[in-house]
Amino acid sequence: MLHFFPIPTVGPLIEQGIAGIDNVTLHSGSAYMISRATFPGYFLKEKGVVDDCHCQIDLQLFREHLAPALGITHRFVGSEPFCPLTCAYNQRMHDILHDPKRSGPVIEVVELARVEKNGTAISASRVRKLYSERNWPAISALVPAGTLAYLQRHAARHTETI
Repeated sequence: MLHFFPIPTVGPLIEQGIAGIDNVTLHSGSAYMISRATFPGYFLKEKGVVDDCHCQIDLQLFREHLAPALGITHRFVGSEPFCPLTCAYNQRMHDILHDPKRSGPVIEVVELARVEKNGTAISASRVRKLYSERNWPAISALVPAGTLAYLQRHAARHTETI
């Protein structure tokens, strides 16, 4: 399965998760918001060096076309302590989006420290593992209430794990 959550489910879950947070705008994604089309290596999670060409294409498309069209001046990302590929992508994001010599408006990249629980960074991989075990108490400590409810509804309808 390519995505843990079906694409139509992601937006409403994020909206629930950011409810009440001022100055946050959620823009719907498409085939060009970090996609298999622009950065296939991100989804393949191949070992080795990040395919810098795909990374640059993805980020330059964002900088030149998507950000201006949506009025985006800042891009917020979470730190990545577990996946070297995502960590490298975050670094390239700082380099490419903030470089005043590149075409397109400069985008301020704000990297936020990953939320931790009991001294360990929360990760989607950890939540997927707990879901496969149906460990609801542990999951409830890591995800918003709306996401927990979705996972429990999904588990009730499906005996297989995501």
